Amino acid sequence: MGNPVLDEINLLTLPEINDACIEDNFFLAGVLQAHLRAKCFVPYEGGAFTRNNFLFNPLNGGAYPKGGGGFSMVKPNTLSATVFDPRYYCVMIVEYLEDLDVLNTGDLSIFSLLETDVANAYQTISAIMALDIQQNGQVAPRTFAINGWVEALNDGLLPSYDGNIYTSYGLQSRGGAIRNALNGNVYWGGQQDGTAGVISYPQLNAMYKLCQRGKDEPDLIVGNKPIISFVENRLQAQQRFGQEFGSVKDPYFGVTGFRFKNAVVMQDDYFPSALGYPYSDASNDGLGNNKTAAFANPVVTAANNFPITGNAANLTPGEVLCMYNTSRIKFRVRNSKEFGFNPTDFIRDAQTTKIASQLKAAVNLEFTACWPHCQGFGWNG
Repeated sequence: MGNPVLDEINLLTLPEINDACIEDNFFLAGVLQAHLRAKCFVPYEGGAFTRNNFLFNPLNGGAYPKGGGGFSMVKPNTLSATVFDPRYYCVMIVEYLEDLDVLNTGDLSIFSLLETDVANAYQTISAIMALDIQQNGQVAPRTFAINGWVEALNDGLLPSYDGNIYTSYGLQSRGGAIRNALNGNVYWGGQQDGTAGVISYPQLNAMYKLCQRGKDEPDLIVGNKPIISFVENRLQAQQRFGQEFGSVKDPYFGVTGFRFKNAVVMQDDYFPSALGYPYSDASNDGLGNNKTAAFANPVVTAANNFPITGNAANLTPGEVLCMYNTSRIKFRVRNSKEFGFNPTDFIRDAQTTKIASQLKAAVNLEFTACWPHCQGFGWNG
């Protein structure tokens, strides 16, 4: 005779279920994406691509003696543009009719399975894009992904934290006729032998200065929890010298940060990291990861504290910190029901009892100017 399916306790006692919420033990906090959506959102209204014009050259002119002449009649090329196409994302919401119409219904249904899965879909697409924003959209096999900040914050000469040198941005070549007009800033914070080092106040100040031009300066500094902790430890000693630090409540994400000069310093759990809470599992159900890894040093001319190849064969990125001027960023999102982060109506599968909805988005990240931002890496303390 077979054993009972359930014991006495399970037969005679109901379980206590927390009906207040379903605890989220997977998704993390994407501060950068929240700021982009709040401050940099620009609707994409259609067209084959978007274009951001920029000035890279002056007109001919200069001092001349009274009554003199010989003015140049050459009209130089002064304008160019970066070009971006929308990148497409989709998360599938798949349900069984038996679950929705027979099992997960009535007074015994504590939570709606459909509502829970729709909420999960929004979290999933946000997590995917939060990770893609930290990467590139121009090197195979990532040519279908968002053009992330890692390619914008580059100068075509120094490597970004991922080891790539991006000689173009928005299909426009860096250098050449436009010289450094499209160059971002990259800063090495590690040792001259290529190993990671300890972040210092002078390094933070050097990065900040790279982003400044006239009244333009960074307003947001972002990193994963280890580097933010390192920065807090370094800045603590500076407080008594009149720097106005202290807790700052982020109005866009609701978390607490602090100030460095005129920028708010925030922790982003999706940011590249060696020690933080990275998606270090490469499988990760398809979401990818944000774990940094050492790479061969390609630097032949020293700049921004980078060692040359002869002094350091490899560079260890360690922790990554970025400074942004969000007024020079556009987060493009298609303004439509189909591709504007809206789930479609459910469609039945003719062969099964499955139904499916698509949560889709057509988006891209565009830096209208690359010079007001800086990425730094190479820290382990």
